[in-house]
Amino acid sequence: MADTRITSPGATMVAAALRFNGSTPETLVDAELAKGSPRSHEYRNGMLDVLNYRMRGVKIHVPHKEGTAAADAYFAGNVRGHALWRTLQAEATPTATQEACHV
Repeated sequence: MADTRITSPGATMVAAALRFNGSTPETLVDAELAKGSPRSHEYRNGMLDVLNYRMRGVKIHVPHKEGTAAADAYFAGNVRGHALWRTLQAEATPTATQEACHV
């Protein structure tokens, strides 16, 4: 199996197109936020910024003043974005057992 990992500032990732069938950060966030309670724009933007960083290497710039409700929502979105990324990575990475079945 070919190594499809690429590097970006501060992160190593598998090429997004190969991992998530061409999904964009926007489509991944929209699908994730379709579940559960509605979230604010700040929360959604926090998730988007994390996925843009993880998938494209785009540096995260915090757009809100710390200590505000907007910043709190943004940082909560960051946390969920990282959790979503880890979930997607776990689902996309075959385990040793799965690889053994295809040998």
